[in-house]
Amino acid sequence: MSELAPQRLLTAPLVLFLLVVIAIVAGALANRAETPDLEGAIELLADGDLDRDERDQILLRIIVLGESDSTLRGRWAATLAAVALRDRAAFDRLESRLEPGTKRVLPANRMRWLSLGDAVLANVLAAMLAEAAGDPTQALTKWQQVAAQSRLTANGVSAKLAEEAEVRLN
Repeated sequence: MSELAPQRLLTAPLVLFLLVVIAIVAGALANRAETPDLEGAIELLADGDLDRDERDQILLRIIVLGESDSTLRGRWAATLAAVALRDRAAFDRLESRLEPGTKRVLPANRMRWLSLGDAVLANVLAAMLAEAAGDPTQALTKWQQVAAQSRLTANGVSAKLAEEAEVRLN
């Protein structure tokens, strides 16, 4: 009777394949676990490539980072993130930290991606900036757009802001 030679369980191609799989999984986990800075978070949201849970986590991160940010852009991002998360208390707190009057108006080059990938937020920002710049006609037009969009998106905070602005501007 002849004895069979033992077969190798881990062949070179199998080991190579397993190492590639491990590297891919580790890379994916590292990318998923990264915590972006404020500008990185704004860019991630503007890209529009996040699912609902990821988007909410990044919006919360923007609120945390923007609340302590010394720049007007950071404070605007946090204020708008509060609207996106439908958190009126956070919005009121953050909005009170924005500069008063025309000092809250950002130059065009600093407004890039502040809508955070959300059409409602783009109009909230435009309406608030028009009010700050002393253009009630433009502000009212934008707030009316916010009201219409809020009905479609069921965002009660933006709807309430639009309602209050209409009373204030009429």
